[in-house]
Amino acid sequence: MKEHIDLLIENEKMDKKNGWVERIESLHLFRRRANIEENLSQFRMQATSLVTVSNGRARNKKKD
Repeated sequence: MKEHIDLLIENEKMDKKNGWVERIESLHLFRRRANIEENLSQFRMQATSLVTVSNGRARNKKKD
């Protein structure tokens, strides 16, 4: 997603049609949001795997 937005920004910079500065500002906002979403997804996957491992260890201790 971020790479695609970067390409759109570069295209706007080359074309410089009416309103291009505003479109670039909007695209930068979308890129920041995409970065946040990517970081959130990574955090969720890491947190889920940690919780799963932790729960598995807790279950194994109860069995002993």
